[in-house]
Amino acid sequence: MTDEERNDLVISHLPLAKSIAIRYSRTCSFLDFDDFFQEASFALVIAARSYTDIGASFGVFARVVVTNRLNALYSRTKKKLCFSIERSFPEDYFFSSDICFNDVADFVALQENFALLQEDEKSLVKLKMSGLNQAECAVILKMSQAKVSRKLDAIQEKSFV
Repeated sequence: MTDEERNDLVISHLPLAKSIAIRYSRTCSFLDFDDFFQEASFALVIAARSYTDIGASFGVFARVVVTNRLNALYSRTKKKLCFSIERSFPEDYFFSSDICFNDVADFVALQENFALLQEDEKSLVKLKMSGLNQAECAVILKMSQAKVSRKLDAIQEKSFV
């Protein structure tokens, strides 16, 4: 494949890269669309350079390469964010050193207001930050999922208004 053919592949598949970048940027609060689109565009170039006609179209191949690159970008950035948060506070200052937030502003707002929460609210926040869903939290706290949902809304109002 010539360089011109590779360039044509990249240019013709930029809308694919853009749509994947948009999807990622909507679900990630610590990276914006431009970061994802830049990485997706670079992944298209990599895909064009390494593509050989093995039965799958370039679009299918490019989607896999772009998605893998964006997943890696997300993971690298989240790890850096978690590391910087862990270094900012003593290990026992907040909950534990293995809690990670998607947005530094959320972390700071919750950290500042954590002392204002009631004990059951603190327990709920700890469970949610450990990755449990509302139903799992409800079972552990012996309350309904609806009550967990209402408590989370109340916590968010206290912490982020």
